[in-house]
This record gives sequence, structure tokens and C-alpha cells, in this order.
Amino acid sequence: MRTNFPENTLPALRSALELGATHIEFDVQLSSDGVPMVLHDALLKRCAGLERDALEMKWAELQEIGS
Repeated sequence: MRTNFPENTLPALRSALELGATHIEFDVQLSSDGVPMVLHDALLKRCAGLERDALEMKWAELQEIGS
């Protein structure tokens, strides 16, 4: 059985390991105020539907997305 999880989330990484992945890869970027985050695309259009650049946003702003 295959279950899908949002990319770059702990559930997705755990699922990959549970399914037998021996390696995982992810990108770490910094918000504008220096908080590290797992993020591949800086532009939020594909993942969140927003015309914003995550690297230009503060961590508090990013935390509000999707809540």
C-alpha cells in the first residue's frame, strides 16, 4: 500500500524509510531571519499557491502558511 505525504515533511521522510529507502535527500534553506527550513523550491507557487519567495520571508510569516 502506498500513502502520499506532503513533500519535505517528517511523515514523508519516515514513510520513505519505512518503505525501505536506504537514502533520502532534502535541501535546507534559510528564512530571511536565518531560521533553517527544509525547502526545495524557494518560490511557493507550486507547493502553496503563493506568488512569494520563501527566502525573502521571515519564519513567523512562513509558519502561517497552511494553518
